[in-house]
Amino acid sequence: MILAGAGLWASRWRNARKKRKGLLLPDNTVSGMRRTRSWHAATGIWITVGGLFLAATGITWSTYGGANVAELRTSLSWQTPSVDTQLDSDAAGAAIHDEHAHHGGGGQHSDEGPPVDASNLDDLLQSGREAGFTSAYVEMIAPSSEGEAWSMRDISMRFPAPVIQSIAVDPETQEVTDVLAWDDYPFMAKLAQWGVWMHRGTLFGLANQILLFALAVSIGLLVILGYVMWWQRRPRHEPGRKLGHLPSRGAFRRSPCWGKALVVVGLAVIGWFLPVLGVSLLVFIIIDVLLGMRRRRNTLVPVSANRD
Repeated sequence: MILAGAGLWASRWRNARKKRKGLLLPDNTVSGMRRTRSWHAATGIWITVGGLFLAATGITWSTYGGANVAELRTSLSWQTPSVDTQLDSDAAGAAIHDEHAHHGGGGQHSDEGPPVDASNLDDLLQSGREAGFTSAYVEMIAPSSEGEAWSMRDISMRFPAPVIQSIAVDPETQEVTDVLAWDDYPFMAKLAQWGVWMHRGTLFGLANQILLFALAVSIGLLVILGYVMWWQRRPRHEPGRKLGHLPSRGAFRRSPCWGKALVVVGLAVIGWFLPVLGVSLLVFIIIDVLLGMRRRRNTLVPVSANRD
């Protein structure tokens, strides 16, 4: 939607003789629906990058789209690593923790695990401090089964990130068994973390939150201006018509071949990656095709009528 809106507005000014500032600034010399559209479009252009960023990072928390993002990251080895909490030396590999999986963050552990002794939390934390874990915002995760260590991870979600992100401590001996530093993160994992933190408004503190607030207000303004345009386009001089005139049909058929291919491929990719949106688009297309077939049938003139 964001790219389509930006493309529609940019195409209006591609061959126009007006000043290019009309692409970025609203035109207050016009009135009515044209003025509303100018404000709607200029606002949309200014928030294009921010809107795309919110969409891309927000998709990771959706049910089906987020699962596809997780699979994509796994296939490209972009997962966010975490410390190995297995105390058994024969256990293979470290676990993978993906902050995209839970909007509120926080580690998850099984409720069916062994009873947790939380009496020595201060000792465990002190062991982590002595190993260099300096974060002021700490989440301590209890073992989910026998033979696992306690783990602590930074949840400040700010830039710059602490040197040590997570650490595992043996609850019996208070010895540090594994350390995960920020430098151990692959670059794409760091990029994903920065994106999530910025989406949540923690990466740059108050400045980040002010930026997100302005972006949210602008998106709300776009919606309101859209409804205002719809109201301004209502047929005032046609008592029998309650809604505005529909756009002319056949725009897709009149498009160049490269344009058709781009639309079809784009919708197919988006529909597969975001299946809920894909189903909605498919239903919309089916309804639109059926309406077009009915309209075409109603406009056909019978041959007998032509002979008469």
